[in-house]
Amino acid sequence: MRVGALLGAAWLGSSCALPPADINLAPLFAHESYSIAEGEHVYEALGGIASAGRRDGREHVAFRPLFHHRETFADEARAIRASTSLDFLFPLGHAHTGDGEARTYLFPFFFRTSRLDLEDRRDVDWLVLPFFFGGSADDGAESYFAFFPFYGEIRNFLSYERVRFALFPLWSQSWKDEREAWFFLWPFFGAASGEGYDMLRLLPFYAHSRVAGREESLAILWPFYTQEKRWLDADHPLETSLLLPFYGRQVMGSFESTTVLPPFIGWSHDDDDFRSFQIWPIFLTLSGGDGENRPFERFYFRPFYARYRSKEIDQHVYLWPLIWDRSERFPGDGEPITTAQRFMALPFWQSWTTTHGEKRGSYFQLWPLVHADHPADGGSEVQIFSPWPYHPYQDYIQRNLEPFLTLYRSESRTEDLHTTRGPLGIFRMIETNDDWRFSLPLLGGLRTTTRGRVEFSLLAGLLRFRTDDGLSFLPPAFPGPGFAPLDPEEDLH
Repeated sequence: MRVGALLGAAWLGSSCALPPADINLAPLFAHESYSIAEGEHVYEALGGIASAGRRDGREHVAFRPLFHHRETFADEARAIRASTSLDFLFPLGHAHTGDGEARTYLFPFFFRTSRLDLEDRRDVDWLVLPFFFGGSADDGAESYFAFFPFYGEIRNFLSYERVRFALFPLWSQSWKDEREAWFFLWPFFGAASGEGYDMLRLLPFYAHSRVAGREESLAILWPFYTQEKRWLDADHPLETSLLLPFYGRQVMGSFESTTVLPPFIGWSHDDDDFRSFQIWPIFLTLSGGDGENRPFERFYFRPFYARYRSKEIDQHVYLWPLIWDRSERFPGDGEPITTAQRFMALPFWQSWTTTHGEKRGSYFQLWPLVHADHPADGGSEVQIFSPWPYHPYQDYIQRNLEPFLTLYRSESRTEDLHTTRGPLGIFRMIETNDDWRFSLPLLGGLRTTTRGRVEFSLLAGLLRFRTDDGLSFLPPAFPGPGFAPLDPEEDLH
């Protein structure tokens, strides 16, 4: 890591403790060394606001919260793929590259994606809000540019393959599934044609569309009266009619659904013992399924109680949306059974356990005080002061704001390394397969090894000695503590 080396050299060039020895002058500067064989170590300054190094198969350079750059190296044994990510101007900017795909955004102004198709051709799409859209492809088939709202063309926009416009919404044109549509004062006036397809829209007075043998829709005085038929080529087409605000109805084979004062009061039934009744959004009772293999039940009387039950899931909610109790069981076809038990009393308490065959994981959070994560795939994380109340994106928050969030943090991503640190990295503990180390700035530290050695470092590394076959004094290592990773081939005696 070039930046890491420069950061370390600037400080260490005038000191007695050269890498890979540990230095603890937190919160001003610190250096932790983990492995000689893997070259793993981390430099920190200003309590971790600036840091660089390599650990757990990743290299990083950061000046938080302005930027955090991380490179992950491929590890087939742990099913980890190579990737590079950059967070900048947190939380607005992010860039990621991996698996032939790259994406970059600076919210809400700039977005760009680049990916390879099945034939390894590069496809790029970008936009600079609110005015510019563009993209290109290696084969030239999807090159486009738009200056919104004056004139332009956009590819793969929403559900459309291509959209062209001029003085939007005055005029626009779209293509989808070999259908071509024109709009004037979108979405009110338009027409479309294609093989077996036609559409006319004169909103709010009249609109219709038709895909021959598959779909039909009609609207008169939209949105008050609409009618739709779908899946006309199936054994049981779906027919829907709606007269707002009075009445609505759906029919598909033996299934019938009726609503009065839509969407507030409704009921439905099917020959397969399916029944439902709803007074939205307060009350719902529903039971049935698609046969004996997947029966399910759903009930809620909000905000007091709700339940959902199927073959795989059993969920209870109390004082919706505050208290959730959910269990899951997903048997695999020849794969290990996956189970999960989750309980949440939002926003203060979250806990769950998961199993996948012989693997077991767990997570809990008492917000905003503490969280502990033990993933089923290995590793662990415990942090005191946990202000992010949602488990997903916890790593994203942590890597960008760690110096400002951590009162206590203990973590390991592999079985070979476990670290613990206090606020601004002032106290540190490191545990590897070979040793355990503890240090405090200037005061010194203690180290024990699996080979029976005990080392002491006092007065910022000026006084160092060890005990194994007796008492032995070590050279000073100011500013210390001066502990270095054990060389696997080192002879202690």
